[in-house]
Amino acid sequence: MTTENRLASYASTLAVCKRDEPILHRTGATAAGDLIAAPTITAAKDATTGVMAAVAHKVAVAVGTCYGYSLRSDIVAITPDENTSVLVTIPQVVGAESYVVFFSTDAAPKRLCEITEAQRAAGAVCTAVETVTTTGGTAGKVLVKLVGTGADTTAAIYATSTAIAPGKVAVAGTGTSGSIDCTGRQTAYVRALANPVALTAMPALTVVPFVKTGDQWAPGTPGIVTAGVRSETFTVDVKGASEFVVCIKSNTSGATADVTVQLV
Repeated sequence: MTTENRLASYASTLAVCKRDEPILHRTGATAAGDLIAAPTITAAKDATTGVMAAVAHKVAVAVGTCYGYSLRSDIVAITPDENTSVLVTIPQVVGAESYVVFFSTDAAPKRLCEITEAQRAAGAVCTAVETVTTTGGTAGKVLVKLVGTGADTTAAIYATSTAIAPGKVAVAGTGTSGSIDCTGRQTAYVRALANPVALTAMPALTVVPFVKTGDQWAPGTPGIVTAGVRSETFTVDVKGASEFVVCIKSNTSGATADVTVQLV
């Protein structure tokens, strides 16, 4: 290889490795702001044939993301006619990827099924435990034809909200630039900065990066800014992904976080 070609190759490599200008991705963000909560649901009797007694039943919903589940919604009581069904209306929650439906005669209803956002939007029908179809469904609703037998709403998995929602952060709004287009990129350099606000000591901070491939979000390794340190920079592999966001997993009460991203 000639000297001229070697120099050209070196220059090309530098161009590929050069970081973009920083993107101010999050400002004043908090962990609570990145969590989503279950919606307010309603339930009504439906004449469709089902398997249930004409006694009081309880229904509730929790929302799910690729990271975890929310706390349950308020529990709604409904008394169906014998061997019929119940139609549950579930409003959309921005950032929710799924909805867990609890339905039984117990005071803390048991898990019956989990439906995707697409199934909720189209209209879901639960024909058996953890079996769902959209055939015959009504948009925004789930038709329940039997009681659940799974974990109830007091189970540990639903006791603390871990429903961090990259889909919510991906929508541009207060404190976020929206999702970052990382198509064709290799690495994201993430600088997380803790804002103590009125605190007297520098707080700890944990952030979680998420990448989107196709229509699925996936979490990466959390980045930790230890107490007493203002900021840290982390690298995230974004090869093959189309979108990228950073969520706040935990921050000291009263503090906030800023996140800046540079792509290579």
